[in-house]
Amino acid sequence: MSVLTLGSAKLLSEQDYGNVAQFSNIYDLVSHIARITSSNLESANFHYSGYSSGNPLSFIMDHFIESDGYVDLLKEHCESLLRQ
Repeated sequence: MSVLTLGSAKLLSEQDYGNVAQFSNIYDLVSHIARITSSNLESANFHYSGYSSGNPLSFIMDHFIESDGYVDLLKEHCESLLRQ
C-alpha cells in the first residue's frame, strides 16, 4: 500500500503502511504539532513542500488543502501515477 499525506495531524509509520510519503507546508501548524508529539518520527518519511504563503497567518493558511503548496504536490503525484 502507498500512502501520501498532506498536512496530516498524525504521522503514519512506514512499518504499519508500507510506502508512506508525508508532506507539510513550511508553516503548517498542524504538521508541526504532529512532528513534536509523534513517536513515529524516525519512520515517518516526512518532507517539507518548500511552500509558504508569506501571509502573517501562514500557520493557519498554509494548512488548507487549497494552498498552492499542497495543490502543486497533488498535481505532481497524480501526474506521476498516470505516467506509470
